[in-house]
Amino acid sequence: MTERAAAAIPTYYLTYEDLKRGSESVVLEMFQFLLDVPSLEGTVAEANIKSICSDGFASKSVYKLKSTSTNLSRNAHMYNDQQIDMIKSELRDHLYYFGYTNDPDATVQNDTAFFNFDEHREEDKKKFKGYLEHNKRTLATLGT
Repeated sequence: MTERAAAAIPTYYLTYEDLKRGSESVVLEMFQFLLDVPSLEGTVAEANIKSICSDGFASKSVYKLKSTSTNLSRNAHMYNDQQIDMIKSELRDHLYYFGYTNDPDATVQNDTAFFNFDEHREEDKKKFKGYLEHNKRTLATLGT
């Protein structure tokens, strides 16, 4: 989505991996966005989210998670090389934007790097995990 369209249609992106890693902050931000408020501080919603997240989702689960559920790239083996290459070619922009590639600057180990690129273009580097910056800009406009 272009930034101009995003300004007309407020959006907040979250990934499954975000919820698995740091659920409380992600859920708090998501509810700020949904309720169109700059903060949930001191609200019943904040207290409920913190209570649920502090207990962990395991206590609320209907079924027991598999031990492999913590491996964020556990299904990579289900794709052959031709499929991986096609996805990398057709969805390159999205893969960088949502951080599903190796870190273009190689400064950190990216635990959501499902797709590895040997070479990173300059525009790829600018897009890497761009959804996080988009979310910051969106949250800054809430309640206005």
